[in-house]
Amino acid sequence: MNVPRNAYDALGIGNMGAVEVLEDPAVQATEGRKPTQYKETEYRNSDDCHLGLANGIAGGDILPPGAKLFFGTPTSPFKPRAMTIPSYLQVDLFIQQITIGPFNAIEGDPVPATAHSEVSLTQFVSYPTIQANSPMKVTLFNASALNKLHVAVDVRGTRLRE
Repeated sequence: MNVPRNAYDALGIGNMGAVEVLEDPAVQATEGRKPTQYKETEYRNSDDCHLGLANGIAGGDILPPGAKLFFGTPTSPFKPRAMTIPSYLQVDLFIQQITIGPFNAIEGDPVPATAHSEVSLTQFVSYPTIQANSPMKVTLFNASALNKLHVAVDVRGTRLRE
């Protein structure tokens, strides 16, 4: 009997290989192939991990009316698979931009944060692998007149390690 290795297998959608950049290192490690080398370190293992974006503040940051940048920096290469913003924060909250190095994930106007709630069917993402010590940046826009407290973004994905 085959036991699903991850949520993608359990859902019957595999590892989303049809939308991956060819020979993406995180996918190679997930599939058990030898990953591409990063600088002088060779990563042989992978695991599922969370990358928190809360500006380094335990419990999340304050988001005043207007835009604010939230960032998280992995210590090893990290392949984002899903992004969640808690539903209790999402009223009048918009994502203006998501940036990983030179990659921007938002085209045009800001998108509603409700697309990435914990119950949304669209929380799965296919962003480039984030290099070690390179931040993922998310710019959020609070369209309400009140401060939003404890704002944090959860990015789940595959982390490479030695």
